[in-house]
Amino acid sequence: VNLETITGSAQQDTLQGYNKPNQWLLNGLNSGNVNSIDFSEIENVTGGTEDDHFTVKDQARLAGQLDGSTGNNTLLLLGTEASDVAFLSESQATMNSITNSYIQIQTVKLETVGDSDNVTVTAQASELPKTVQITTGDDDDSIIIEMANVTDTAFHIDGGSSDAGDQLTIVGTAAEDVAIVTEKSIQFAASSSMMNSIEHLTIESRGGNDRISVTNPTVSGGIILDGGAEDDQFEVTYPITSNALNVLGGTGSQNELTVTTSQDADILTMEQT
Repeated sequence: VNLETITGSAQQDTLQGYNKPNQWLLNGLNSGNVNSIDFSEIENVTGGTEDDHFTVKDQARLAGQLDGSTGNNTLLLLGTEASDVAFLSESQATMNSITNSYIQIQTVKLETVGDSDNVTVTAQASELPKTVQITTGDDDDSIIIEMANVTDTAFHIDGGSSDAGDQLTIVGTAAEDVAIVTEKSIQFAASSSMMNSIEHLTIESRGGNDRISVTNPTVSGGIILDGGAEDDQFEVTYPITSNALNVLGGTGSQNELTVTTSQDADILTMEQT
């Protein structure tokens, strides 16, 4: 059967993909196409038994749910040339105030294009997808990743080009956290983050006795290490190419800072604030 157009009813309709790799595009309210077949008035879409790829353009929305079904499924969210505000949780993806609900997605890709963008990723109650890729465009962007309820998600973050610098903030949990920054990578418990073109980095712990380690980070702007409450340990290993490194002990009474210089002629200036 050669289908060209599928139109739903006035009820809650679900479009099921073929049991093969499917290419989905959502480009309007309950509308889009799958494998070049246009559809409209479809509130729910469900992938097939193999790998499905869902692309959601800015302002596109399903009134129901996007279900990847079985397979290794990918959800791509596209921003605009203007300033974008995006929010990603374990069950919802919001781009510029338009929210889509999703389940059974293994990889989420979020791409903005121009201007200054703000992206927040948080797991409110359960696990995020196994892979989250964030690519921001021109100008100075802010990316915040909240690690509560995150265990083994792999983050890939590219700040793109900017004027003064892209900001990445990793927010810890109320328990004891261990964050290890090495060159372009950040290890936080079993979760890993790879960062590219990030000029400013903040590691913000909250409660618990935390340990934050930084070794030769490739961040050219500034680094802030904030221990938050309780007693924290900070370990800094040179060389440090950042313009400034700020270590905030927080409210703990027995915070520790260990600085290890390299074999080169390092210049270390410490100021208490």
